[in-house]
Amino acid sequence: MPHNGSSLGQRILAGFVVAVFSCAGAFILWFLATTCWQHSQAQHWPGVPAQGLEWDLQSSRSQRSTATTRLVVRYRYQYQGQNYQGHRLDLSMGSDNFSGARRRRIMDNLRAPTQTVYVNPAHPAESLLDRTLPTPQLAFALVFLLFPCGLGTLFGVSFCLQGLQRLTGQDATRWTFPVLGMLHGGFAPYILGFGAPDRGPGSTLILLLFTGLAGYSLYEFGRRLWQPERGHAPAWQAFQRRASHPRPDPVRRLK
Repeated sequence: MPHNGSSLGQRILAGFVVAVFSCAGAFILWFLATTCWQHSQAQHWPGVPAQGLEWDLQSSRSQRSTATTRLVVRYRYQYQGQNYQGHRLDLSMGSDNFSGARRRRIMDNLRAPTQTVYVNPAHPAESLLDRTLPTPQLAFALVFLLFPCGLGTLFGVSFCLQGLQRLTGQDATRWTFPVLGMLHGGFAPYILGFGAPDRGPGSTLILLLFTGLAGYSLYEFGRRLWQPERGHAPAWQAFQRRASHPRPDPVRRLK
């Protein structure tokens, strides 16, 4: 009985850890997808002059004495004869301690005598002062999605593919690696192509690596479409099967 109780506790703990990383991975994927989508849409938003611009650089310190900063802005603008107030600076989320160069660039722009607000024509109350990609945040999100949240994405993809396999009767799990690769690296080419204003050496290296992962995953998609047998029996599973059924030792004859 104590052994069963310990095993149950381990399963509950493992399930809790996987659930936490799965939720974190889903949130990061949502952040990457919405940021890239909003960036593509904001490139078509018209610009209008900003009025009464006020901004401040706020700092906060966590319990681990890690200082994070963020820019806070307030402004007014007029669009199609209507007056609006805005407070959204850009497409980034929250505060961090690795976007210093980007903040300095934006602060230099805020010191200019005139400012432009980019307005969503479908919802004029939505606006931005800077519509470039927050490249440092996105590069960090890609790394964090792989480690430690890769455990959660692996569980989620495996769970979905196993469900698809039960519905179709086809071996859907053979697509696990290509799907994981596209989830982790699929946004990198877009960020690499459009995140130039704030793309430092570190961000560039990260984006190049994840772009390579996305490219290889697409290559694997093509190979598995062309070679239906590819991915059915991974080598590590075959090794496990051989190890679980060892061959019996030959019988020695007595002299």
